Amino acid sequence: MGKQVSGCYDGRMSRFLRDLIDTHLRTAADLEAFCVDHFAGVHQRFSGGMERMERVSLLFSVVTEEQVHAALGAWTHQAL
Repeated sequence: MGKQVSGCYDGRMSRFLRDLIDTHLRTAADLEAFCVDHFAGVHQRFSGGMERMERVSLLFSVVTEEQVHAALGAWTHQAL
């Protein structure tokens, strides 16, 4: 599954998005729920022994930064 790069989503956003994930998905349960809700295929690839950073890296290796950004926007508005 190839990732498509467009606009400002060229890899420079990943640090910003990782910071947003750390801010808005503070717990392991938050990250799990986010991935279940928005990226079920990624969540299915999680294993019990994976560290948080490994899970976030897997997320970025499977979906585009643009997709993560949009899902985080939906997640944060949903949480309000």
